[in-house]
Amino acid sequence: MWMSPDSEPTTSEGTSTVTSLMDGRFTQVVMDGEMPGMGPYHGIGIYGYDNGSKQFISTWLDNMSTGMMNGVGELSEDGKTLNWEFTGNCPVAGKPITMREVETTTGPNTKTLEMFGRPPHGGDKYKMMSIEFTKKQ
Repeated sequence: MWMSPDSEPTTSEGTSTVTSLMDGRFTQVVMDGEMPGMGPYHGIGIYGYDNGSKQFISTWLDNMSTGMMNGVGELSEDGKTLNWEFTGNCPVAGKPITMREVETTTGPNTKTLEMFGRPPHGGDKYKMMSIEFTKKQ
């Protein structure tokens, strides 16, 4: 995780538990870990595919903010990359924000998630977070 565009990354470990919901139409993702310097992290997301809009959809909330992020995504033609655009409100700046996430399958049991956004008080978008996932068997 990068706290600003010019900062060194901080690292931590966590778990992500994925559960099927509504007869397989949606998945629930629960993440738990430690945010360096900020304490325990807990997040939950609901993900699915909306047949009406022909888009992947998501809602995300966590204990580091008071708002929900809503996202729409598009899968690459090769089925390996899911590009998301999330909207919500910045708890620091108190205004609407847009964030981009890129979820990439890197192997049969691995994937990465990269998050891009702007600093709370303005500036260019930068990579804020990179997560490497490994499925436990």
